[in-house]
Parts: sequence; C-alpha cells; structure tokens
Amino acid sequence: MTPIVSDDALFIFMEPTLPEGKDLRRDPRFTLHAGVEDNNGGEGEFTLSGEAGLVPDAAERQRAVAASSYVPAERYALFALTVSEALCTIYG
Repeated sequence: MTPIVSDDALFIFMEPTLPEGKDLRRDPRFTLHAGVEDNNGGEGEFTLSGEAGLVPDAAERQRAVAASSYVPAERYALFALTVSEALCTIYG
C-alpha cells in the first residue's frame, strides 16, 4: 500500500477484496507505520493514526489519481484518511 498525499488530503488505493479494506469498512480506525530504513535504525520512523472513509465520489477519485505516483487500477477501492495523531522518531 502506498499512501497518496495531495495538497490537502491523504488517500490509499487497495484491492477491493483485501481483508484490510473489509476491516476499514467495518471499523474505520487505522494506523500506518513507516519502519526504519535498515536494521541499524536508519534515519527514523513515523506513525499516523485516525479514521478512513471509502470514497465513492468520482471527482475525488480523480483528484487522488492525479496526486498518485502510479496509475491505480479502476477496480481499486479508494479510502480518504483523516489523521488524528502523527508521531515521528528520528534516530541519531
């Protein structure tokens, strides 16, 4: 999964049959964690938490596609993520 950052929104596309998508439809809470660069700790890591909502709007989908670094398949489900907490750790 690759988070997509637009000017004012955070999105994720995913296969509609993935268990994670079914989980988000049932319970919108999410946590994303970007791990460290290597086993030595690297530069750091971050975690985002909040709620996800399925995006049915075609215009909003086009906005997410335009912000994406890849071309999402038409079959992919789109979720908009609302962040309530962001944590960052930098390793020295």
